[in-house]
Amino acid sequence: MLIFSRQCDESKPSCLNCVTAELCCKYQPGDPTFPPGPSRQTTAVNDQVQNSYPAPEPQSSNASTTRATSHASSPRSPVLRGANMLDLELLHHMSSVTCKEFRSDGNEAREAFDTAISYALDAPFLMHELLAISALHLSTLRPNWGQFYHNKATELQTHAVSLYTNQTDSGNPTSHIAAFMFSSYLGIHVLFDTLLFRPTDFTLFVERFVGYLRLHRGVKVVSTGAWSLLRETELRSLLSEGNHQEAVGKECDAIHSLSLSADMSQISIEKCLEAVTHLQWVFDCSGWRDKGKGDTGEGDLIFSWPVTISLEFTNLLLQNRPEALSILAHYAVLLHWRRDLWIVRDGGRFLIESIKRYLGSFWEQWLAFPISALQVVDD
Repeated sequence: MLIFSRQCDESKPSCLNCVTAELCCKYQPGDPTFPPGPSRQTTAVNDQVQNSYPAPEPQSSNASTTRATSHASSPRSPVLRGANMLDLELLHHMSSVTCKEFRSDGNEAREAFDTAISYALDAPFLMHELLAISALHLSTLRPNWGQFYHNKATELQTHAVSLYTNQTDSGNPTSHIAAFMFSSYLGIHVLFDTLLFRPTDFTLFVERFVGYLRLHRGVKVVSTGAWSLLRETELRSLLSEGNHQEAVGKECDAIHSLSLSADMSQISIEKCLEAVTHLQWVFDCSGWRDKGKGDTGEGDLIFSWPVTISLEFTNLLLQNRPEALSILAHYAVLLHWRRDLWIVRDGGRFLIESIKRYLGSFWEQWLAFPISALQVVDD
């Protein structure tokens, strides 16, 4: 795997591995507000990217308009050096098919893709990861060419991470938007690989899944301090969904009550309760409970919970704490409800059944809802 079990790669000002794991990178000077973001210089893909583009004002009232003006008035170096017909195929597939997989509203899906492309034109690492996601999707649609497309996806991902970790922050606030998108798409990529290439050893699988969770948590880290700017882009409608909703469902009522009296330290209990609260919010926002197999609605909501959980909670998962694993099993219900998505498939069922088998009958009370969800959905 590309991301998991990696030590610091010593890239400066700080490496992606340290950023996504929220570790203190010893190669990072000082205490920056943001993790390293893109700059106008790149390696591997471009010999030299022009630095002459006018940068948007940090406090611009319309970030997307500013970028459009910049794009129209500035010549551009190639984002993909030596691009070929395969790259064009991947870009076309991403724009016409893959981008619609996670949003039920076709206009919103296209708008989100157009926004990503507008930033990817200035951030080669983001462009490479967008094409990598497209290649992953094609690997599931064309079984005879599955290995070919998956190898291409891995190649593009490797290049994307290399480009990212060799960037230095240009000081342009919009650079963090590209980093935000990159973290999001990279998380999707790693989730797919984690669920597809799962080891038979449960402890090892949990370790890898926590690697995914921590990577997607990096979305929050990357966006810290740039949130107001993000809300000025075309992503504002996606970022604001459910902001003011209070918990109304009961999917997590039992696990919440059990966690209150769990045999753990008070701080561990608090982190578990926090994870449960955020998880119930996702259940409520999804609306999938009334849609049977959950084949409608916004698929990207399955990525919301990993962004909200604490580092302390992921540590509890790494320790194989039954309480934390039981909460993870509840999250797996959301995955199971969206098994129609090509990145999920039977991943939710696998998680629930593996956790049940690992914990044994003593913890079945904690797993009552996930176990029943498998039975109800399949009726």
